[in-house]
Amino acid sequence: SFNPGHEHPDQNSFTFAPNGQVFVSEALYGPKLSHLNNVLVFAPSPTSQCNQPWEGQLGECAQWLKWIGGEVGDSTGEIITASQAGDMMFVSGEAVSAYTSAMKLKSVYRVLLLLNSQTLLVVDHVEKEEDSPVNSVSAFFHNLDIDFKYIPYKFKNKYSGAM
Repeated sequence: SFNPGHEHPDQNSFTFAPNGQVFVSEALYGPKLSHLNNVLVFAPSPTSQCNQPWEGQLGECAQWLKWIGGEVGDSTGEIITASQAGDMMFVSGEAVSAYTSAMKLKSVYRVLLLLNSQTLLVVDHVEKEEDSPVNSVSAFFHNLDIDFKYIPYKFKNKYSGAM
């Protein structure tokens, strides 16, 4: 659903809670900043407004998403594929339209591969135009500052994550 202003710059975002313990979270009701939603940010950006030289997805930088104007209303993400085999799960998405065209990106593709209940592999693939001003990419996996300690957990004589 579309909720003007309440939306977040979070295309290709994810949360991860191994065994119910939140490890990678989102911004919740925090400021509308892409990096707080576990998505990629790029630098240098010719249109960065609040975190120079970095810029994330369209509409970020305020208490409310700036959803009116420019390319923001047309920005989307797309789930490309999702599949499951046993305990493993694979999801991939494309989010290039969630970024300003001024960065001249061709693809911002993310793969999430859940290997087991406690291991998530994140793979990002970025393509850009030859004349793109962008030369750096960054990912920040937001954590609620909960101390996460690895303690192997055995259930039915089989390791089943961490507590």
